[in-house]
Amino acid sequence: MKSEVQIMKILKVEPNGIPQFTTNGFDWKNIDGVNKEDISLMLDLCINHDVILEEYCATEIKNPAQKIIFTNIYNKFKDFIEDKASFKDQVDSLYKDALAKYK
Repeated sequence: MKSEVQIMKILKVEPNGIPQFTTNGFDWKNIDGVNKEDISLMLDLCINHDVILEEYCATEIKNPAQKIIFTNIYNKFKDFIEDKASFKDQVDSLYKDALAKYK
């Protein structure tokens, strides 16, 4: 039986201009409430699932603080997702060397 590839969004901008994030794919919170644990959980989602980031227009976000937070998180996750394969190869290589050394 084939396992289904789970594609999810972790960031979105609501029609009312409020940017939101999720750490589980279901419960959405306003971006100005994000903390380092939330970032870590979203990073785990990016590693373990196919995550998409929808393009957005910065003018949609009305609150300047929310715009800064959202834009920074969006850009960092976009870079990570685009380079995910390389990141996994580096981690695999690192552990491979460590396992070989301590066997």
